[in-house]
Amino acid sequence: MNDSRVWSVAKFEFLRFFDFRGEVISLLILMLLAALRFGGEAILNAGSKAPVRIATSIQGFPLANGDSRFHFEPILVSDLERKKLDLKNDQLDGILLEDAGHGSSSVYTLLVHRSPNWTDEFQKLIQAHQRNLRIQTAGLSMPAYERINESVNFDLAYIDAAFRPKTASVYGFAIGFIVLTMLGVIGCLSMLVQGIAGEKFGRISEMVLTALPAQIWLDGKVIAATLHGLKTIVTYAIYTSLAVVVMGFVKISVFVDLLAQSNMVGLLVLICILGLCFWNCFFALIAAILPSEQSAIRNILPILPISFLLISLSGAKHPQSEFLEFLSIFPPSSMAAMPVRLLNGAVPTLDVILALIFSVMAIVLLRFFAGRVFVYATISAGSSATIFDYIKLFFRKSIR
Repeated sequence: MNDSRVWSVAKFEFLRFFDFRGEVISLLILMLLAALRFGGEAILNAGSKAPVRIATSIQGFPLANGDSRFHFEPILVSDLERKKLDLKNDQLDGILLEDAGHGSSSVYTLLVHRSPNWTDEFQKLIQAHQRNLRIQTAGLSMPAYERINESVNFDLAYIDAAFRPKTASVYGFAIGFIVLTMLGVIGCLSMLVQGIAGEKFGRISEMVLTALPAQIWLDGKVIAATLHGLKTIVTYAIYTSLAVVVMGFVKISVFVDLLAQSNMVGLLVLICILGLCFWNCFFALIAAILPSEQSAIRNILPILPISFLLISLSGAKHPQSEFLEFLSIFPPSSMAAMPVRLLNGAVPTLDVILALIFSVMAIVLLRFFAGRVFVYATISAGSSATIFDYIKLFFRKSIR
């Protein structure tokens, strides 16, 4: 890693895949998507406030509802057929009827012409009306009912403050950083496959290996991919932070809280960056093994990190489970599982140290094995090498 040629290769690869115009276009697309998302939500919210006209023949139904969007029109049973025509002509939104013969419980039927989008609100209104009828039938006053139905609250008091879950700001930062790291990992995949497999089958690597050791060439590509992943993380983190602050979703005090817990934030960042390095070394190894540049194997590679992410996040409901403890120590799942454990309380220092050690060991082994495979795959490109041939490489002292 101290060889200047490694950084020369890394710089070359980084600049080769860096597209400033593409970054600007991506930012504009994100802004357009945000405008469509919030603009569409505003349009939907405006439509959800439109008045709803409902005719009903139910006696005693509350026709005046204050600020409610529902407006009820009392009708006679003899007017039902005429109102059905109004409903069909979209002059009404619904006709509410009460079914008889259900004992003490009331069953309602709502006649509609088109599928409504306000049924949830209407259900709450009907439920409130039915509850009031039952309270009156039971001879209770509303204050008495509210006292009976009053919820019971309790506070959690931890005898050891170290086991108290982290604040919402740290929790949100960790989950967001894990997701951004995963975006960086997936973004590095195509870069590594194109830079390693593409050059291998294009016979470019054969010329390179005559001028540079294979490990230097491969290290430069992995470093460049990692820098691109970090660029993705930092860029989208800045975009997201500015967006949530400008739109008022997050206050500046949240970032102050993060600074106050800089040790935890730093540990979370370190774990995610090690995860990024692990996946880059893994993808470099797979790219060197690929039997062809268009191999279908490359299509399923993004599923691997995403699967480990989803499995680890699903363990958030049971942070003290032995399964999550196992996932948090060993790569590749430690990138997501360890932050989940850290967010839900104290984690033994030994577990954190083991997770970091195993991550570094896995990165070193993958890097070493990828270098050996890269040379062998380049020399034997076009031949029918099996997975057992690549496994034997690990135990050879030298290839060249």
